[in-house]
Amino acid sequence: EREGIPLDYATQILTVINALNDMRQEHVEFDCGTRGVGILVADTMMFQRADPHPSDSGLGFFYGLALPLLKAGIPLEPVHLENSVLPGELDAYRVLLLTYEGQKPLNPDYHAAIERWVRDGGALIYVGDGSDPYHGVREWWNEEGTIERAPYDDLFERLGVSSMDGTPWRVGDGCVILVHDHPAVVQHDSAGPSRVRDWVRMALEFGGGTLEMQHYLKMRRGPYIALAVLDESISRDPVQVTGTFVNLFDPTLELHDAMTFHPGDVALLYDVNWGKERLAQPAVAVASTRVRQVQRSDGAIVFQTRGPKNTVARLQILLPEAPAEIELVPPQAFEQRYDAVAGTLLLSFDNIAEDVEVRIQTHSN
Repeated sequence: EREGIPLDYATQILTVINALNDMRQEHVEFDCGTRGVGILVADTMMFQRADPHPSDSGLGFFYGLALPLLKAGIPLEPVHLENSVLPGELDAYRVLLLTYEGQKPLNPDYHAAIERWVRDGGALIYVGDGSDPYHGVREWWNEEGTIERAPYDDLFERLGVSSMDGTPWRVGDGCVILVHDHPAVVQHDSAGPSRVRDWVRMALEFGGGTLEMQHYLKMRRGPYIALAVLDESISRDPVQVTGTFVNLFDPTLELHDAMTFHPGDVALLYDVNWGKERLAQPAVAVASTRVRQVQRSDGAIVFQTRGPKNTVARLQILLPEAPAEIELVPPQAFEQRYDAVAGTLLLSFDNIAEDVEVRIQTHSN
């Protein structure tokens, strides 16, 4: 028999979807390790997983370089090699990691763009041992198979580097570090994570920067806080967040004060205090139903909701005073709980597949 989505899970999904619709915020803050580090990825990384000679079906060439940094709280960004030719595409990055053991550049113009970026002050770390069978496919870098040549040979010639001993080469205002190793081998080496981080540290220090690490990633977008406490990281200490929050992964949408998160935990929070300080009130802060056509005046708020049938509309509303009257049109049963300390109203009723108008008035209205 077909089984419907569990009610709590439906509430969670609807809440998160509504939050994502509101995620374009001007106020953005990062609490993480060193930013400006990227890893170049090409569309061809998916082509090379097929028989008869797959490069690396588990994508170890990518994860071997990416996870040691991500697990140390460094917000590593995938950077599309195909977009490198776009004006300013690489400007946000101080360090880029690259390997061709599992992917290939389909256009030599990508190398011209990387060369310009390095000479302008960027730091490139290339890791590879040349063992990938796809180096030998008939392509532009080997003149359609007529010469023995790999794609990284073209890049190294442009940059004027050759020795793969893991030390920085100055190229213009930037530097290049070449490492003769397969990233998938690094992935299975117990010392692999520290090696990858050491390469990035060298690259940053060459340009006068530092490598900062921590065991969690945290980001604020307006009232929303995304947090991941990392396992297999540099610490197993818990991370505490204090204030007044709604955990959007909690279908009850209850208020929380001090919250503690452990390695492996992830959270998406709504900061009630941030909303109270910056948003016009009354205001719908969090909802497991679509909220539209909001109107407010003198302590009153009116809005329309709509949600899937057989799910719950649950809302946390910033309301400086207790409600004097709540009306739903069309009429239906609802539950309410006002928190005078937080200045919030928790309102719940059944979603229906049509518009429901919610009217809330306070004593000051």
